[in-house]
Amino acid sequence: PEVMTPRLWAVSSAVVVLGVLSAQASTGGARRTAATLKMSAATGYVLLALWVGASESSFGRVMLAGFALCWIGDLLLIVPGRGQAFLCGLAAFLVGHLAYATAFASLGFQVQWAAAAFVFAVPTALWIHTWLIRSELMPRMIWPVRAYIVAISLMLVMAASAFGAGAPLLVPVGAAAFMASDVFVARERFVQRDPLNTGVGLPLYFLAQVLFALGL
Repeated sequence: PEVMTPRLWAVSSAVVVLGVLSAQASTGGARRTAATLKMSAATGYVLLALWVGASESSFGRVMLAGFALCWIGDLLLIVPGRGQAFLCGLAAFLVGHLAYATAFASLGFQVQWAAAAFVFAVPTALWIHTWLIRSELMPRMIWPVRAYIVAISLMLVMAASAFGAGAPLLVPVGAAAFMASDVFVARERFVQRDPLNTGVGLPLYFLAQVLFALGL
């Protein structure tokens, strides 16, 4: 949006705060409360995108599809365990990232900015992949997670390119926050369960979605 009104600031902040509270509830063992807060925050970023006019342009509508797919992913990842629901949630986020990447690509392509993001994305992707291949879950997770790593890396590269083409700084910052949040998701799933993963990763994720919405 061109102008950040007090109400828009309030709603944006509320989404992030709900994400923080969800993380705190999750690390405290209050699973139902954490799930309620998480889906409230997820619904908040979708409504925020609608509020700032996502449905009024082709770029916004593709972004809105990404938000909706991420909302579905959020819902699926509430299910405890590491089974089918996790893979379905991963698929929803993967397609969501492709939607974001498509929207960013429509704004133009700038080689220099895309290359700079590529330099950041590749080591991060390889880092996550190293965790994956060392995990006991590797045989059935490796290809879905590899596909997801490619999708989010592409999203980051296209977000940086879009910035070079005139998109607001919120777009690449949001993309970087999204990828950083997934580092903590990967650590939780494939390395070590730790309250730090949720405590940092979940707020970063909701911050990323808010930045995307505000960058419309």
